[in-house]
Formats: sequence, C-alpha cells, structure tokens
Amino acid sequence: MAYLLLSKEFYKNPDNYELLYKQRFYSESSVHLNFRVKENPSFFVINNEISNKIAEVYKLSGVIKDLFNDLPEVAKQSFQQMILIEEIMITNEIEGVSSTKKEIESAIEEDKKVKMKNLDTRFIGLVNKYSSIINKQNINLKTCENVRKLYDAFVLNEIEDKDKPDGKMFRKEIVNVISATQKVLHKGLYPEQVIIETMQECLDFVNDEHNELNTLVRIALFHYMFGYIHPFYDGNGRMSRFISSYLLSKELELFAGLKLSCSIKNRINDYYDAFKICNDDKNKGDLTPFVYTFIDFLLDSYKSLRKELKATKFKLDFYIDKLKMITTEEKKINFLYVLLQNSLFEDDGLSVSELKTIHSIGESKIREILREFSSKKIITCKKISKKKLYRIDLESLEKM
Repeated sequence: MAYLLLSKEFYKNPDNYELLYKQRFYSESSVHLNFRVKENPSFFVINNEISNKIAEVYKLSGVIKDLFNDLPEVAKQSFQQMILIEEIMITNEIEGVSSTKKEIESAIEEDKKVKMKNLDTRFIGLVNKYSSIINKQNINLKTCENVRKLYDAFVLNEIEDKDKPDGKMFRKEIVNVISATQKVLHKGLYPEQVIIETMQECLDFVNDEHNELNTLVRIALFHYMFGYIHPFYDGNGRMSRFISSYLLSKELELFAGLKLSCSIKNRINDYYDAFKICNDDKNKGDLTPFVYTFIDFLLDSYKSLRKELKATKFKLDFYIDKLKMITTEEKKINFLYVLLQNSLFEDDGLSVSELKTIHSIGESKIREILREFSSKKIITCKKISKKKLYRIDLESLEKM
C-alpha cells in the first residue's frame, strides 16, 4: 500500500502533518462518516488504487461462481462443508479458542437434526449461523437488539460466565484490549449508552442501500468500527468476522464470507496493525488504511479459492479417467464417481443410506458394487459407532 499514513507523517514531517490531514479531509474524494475515532471525525479517501482493487474483487467473484458451478453436485456439497469447517476452526483459533474438525463435524450433524437438537453441543451456535450463509438465510442486522440476539445464538454458550454481557444490551463496564505483553492497545467505548448509540449509527450506515459508497467499503468500515466499539467482554472478533462474512455473502457470493477468517489468519499481523494504525489518535480518524487491508483480504480469499477450485477440477478429471480404467459400466462409474467426490474433501465417507438417497438404484445393488470394489481395494470401509462409511482409496486408485 503506497498510501502515506498520517501517524507516520506526524513524526517524519511534522510541518506537513496538518496540511496533509486537511488536504485529505476536505478533498472531493473524501467521504465523511457519522462516527468519531478518538474524538476525531472519521473519514475515508477514495482513490484509483482502491477502486481498481474493488473492481478486481467483483471480477473474481464471477470467476469463483463459474468454477464452483462447474463442479458436480456431491463435490459442491463436500467442498462447501470443507470450507465451512475450516472457517469456523480458524475464526476460533484467531481468538485462542481450541476446536477440532471432529467437534465442528459433530456440531454440523447436531444442527441438521429437526427434532431433539442438543443446543448444548459445543460450537453449535457458530455452525448454525455459518450454515445460514450456505443456506442463504436472512439475518436481521438493523438494530442493537438484533446484534445482541445474534450474539446469544452465535457465541454466548462458548463464553465464560464472568465475561457474559451484563448491561442492558452489551457490557456495562470498561474493557481494554491487551497485548501479549499486557500493554493496553485499545479501550472499548464506554459507557453502555455510548456503545448503543454508536453501534446503531454503524448499523444504519452499513444497511443504508441509498448510500453511494460501495458496499464492500461500508462492510470494511463496519468491521473496523465493531472492533473499535468492542461491545462485549468476549466474542467481539468472532462476531465481527461473522457479520462481515454474512454481509459479503449477500453482496458477492457465499465463498466471499467463508474464506475471510482464513485470509485474516494468514496475515494476522497486518490485520492487527490496521486496527492499531486507525486507532492511533495521530491518524486523526482516517480509516482508509483499514479499508485497503480489508479489501486485500478479500482478494487473497478469492485468489486462494480460485486455486483450490481449479485444483479440485483437475483432480476430479484425473480420477475419473482412472475409474474408467477399472470398469466400463456406466452405472458403476457414476456410483464410484459420487464416492470419489466425497472422498476428495471428507475423511469419513458415505453410508449405504446416503448412497441410496443419491443414486436411483436399490440397496442390494449398492452393496454388490461396494463388495466388488472393496475386494479390488478401491473402496475402503470404516465403522463409526454403528454406522459403516465407504470411501474411495485415492492412493490405490492412483496406482491403477
């Protein structure tokens, strides 16, 4: 980023510092925002570089949509689940919360239940809300009450009792963001009434469909302000990343949101530095550096997804050729191809009942095919509880 930071100019060229600030703040390309940072009116500067980055994001969104739609149906479902699990694990990891793939998979299975759902299952709130992105469900985020309702459903059961909200809507006490060396990096807004008022201003801003400012920029600015406000004692990071993921999926497509935490983790120092820069009083409310960083995360997400989806298509084509070498019967090839799609992304495999749902063949024929290719070491079976799960042994298939 070639954008000169006001906080650096303060030390490097103090005589030019105020002049640079005024040039930016009163520039025709400056957008003034209806909230303050450290008593400074906040603003954002639109320039050619950021406009080009945003255009690239929209272009890549279309590329990702086409690549994903080119996958067969089972591969689509398995790929989505793989990305979903990864995103939830990483958003937890960023906050120092340990979660395993098995825990997230268990929560996904529990969340699928229509009746007798165990709401105490660990991470079920996170799974339920992230799944709503895939299922294209609407989440109301117009008011502070909506944010608190989301928090309760999303992450409350993962929060220790001492850190649960104790105010009318959010927290009623002061909270500090502390570094690893116990240095205070940021003080959240206080008292609660200020939190409520500022949060509502930010919600109005991000939801304003008549605002001429690009939606991706508004999402980036809301993400920053949520962290700046710090409305809860704990869970702020996971909340802000989920809200951003949800809003991005509405503006672009679902994968825009399901790769955000991964991109942030890969450049976690840049993420924290962007907050630190914009929180600095000497930066005088200029939030442009955070928008630059956030848009870069979106580009990183899409470039990573493009690479993964292209690799997935290449693997599918490679393995389908291998399948055609071991049988010429179309029904058997189609059957094995479904197992293959699942095996590329998931460790466990598919049950006979799941295979029956996918295929238009009877259970006896399914078991016959499973026995045939198990004897050839192409299909493997493992038992989880009382369920037998089948998958393609990719290593054996490669040797064919």
